[in-house]
Amino acid sequence: MSVAKLELGTLSSNPSLRYLYVYLRAVLQLLDGDPHGALAFIARERKAAAESFDRPLFATLSYTAALVDYYLGDSRAALASIEEGLVIGRPRLTMSPVYAAMLNLQAMAAHFRGQLAVRDDLVRTAAQLSPNPGPFLGTGFDIIETMMTAERDLARTSADRDRDVAAAVRLRADSGYVIGAVQTAAAVLTLEFSDEAARAFVEADARAEETVYRRPARIAGALADRDFDRVVAILDEAPAAHDRNLLLRLVSAAGRRAGLDGDAERSKALIALAAEEFPAARAAMPVPTTSPLSRREGEIARLTATMSNPEIAARLSLSRRTVENHIANALRKTGLRNRVELARFAEEAVAAQG
Repeated sequence: MSVAKLELGTLSSNPSLRYLYVYLRAVLQLLDGDPHGALAFIARERKAAAESFDRPLFATLSYTAALVDYYLGDSRAALASIEEGLVIGRPRLTMSPVYAAMLNLQAMAAHFRGQLAVRDDLVRTAAQLSPNPGPFLGTGFDIIETMMTAERDLARTSADRDRDVAAAVRLRADSGYVIGAVQTAAAVLTLEFSDEAARAFVEADARAEETVYRRPARIAGALADRDFDRVVAILDEAPAAHDRNLLLRLVSAAGRRAGLDGDAERSKALIALAAEEFPAARAAMPVPTTSPLSRREGEIARLTATMSNPEIAARLSLSRRTVENHIANALRKTGLRNRVELARFAEEAVAAQG
């Protein structure tokens, strides 16, 4: 980060590299603890880029806005920025890694919505443009490939997937992309928590200068160590901090994973902690006293955040197509946009019904 800050002055004086300057400035603002200031800067620069028809700058800013929104937990705003950035097409060859990163992030969203054909098309295009891990969140084929492999190969266990994700995080850190490793770990862990990936997150963060991801890395380590008191203590450090959303998403994801692993008591405690401490999330997803989902839809919905469609099908002795249809119907009935939201809705519905 110190070296990057020194580069800002040089980049700001070179008009042809302005897209790198605005990216670096906004990311540094985020990492230094001012995500809302970063978004304000991005919004001003994006407006100017649109008015001047500067395609490289607009695409870069769209991707950077998504980075900040993902950190803050606003996945809808992040995906909207990505879609706007992709609409203009790849502006120049040097933009291939950023463009591929946006495609991979969109593919990840399609994966968790169950839109597998869309996901596969996006991944193929991204892999052609930039298949290898890089400094940007979303670069590299390995993370999404791990999730796709779980869809295809029922012989692979969750432990195999956990090892692959942790290896992907460590690969980025060992390649010198430490911030990319930290961002990748944080993003994946909020969706599919695992102890191995959490420890890789802690390791990567320890190699970086202190950033906004330091406390999330600490709570991930506490969750991996099963240290509930330390989790609570970390949450108590700064109840109004901007990283609180990320902290609570990690706690909630660890709770879902504990349930999947059969540790019902720990799962209940973590999910209750996240729900108690995160009223905004509960308000954003009201739960009716009578769920619109059928019994089977609710049963499947509760598994969607932590299991692939083939895994759900194997567990419940159903066909993949039946699982896909139930998930599609559940998303339609609830008006939700992805599998993680659907699983949370289903869990809350069960709790509301006693």
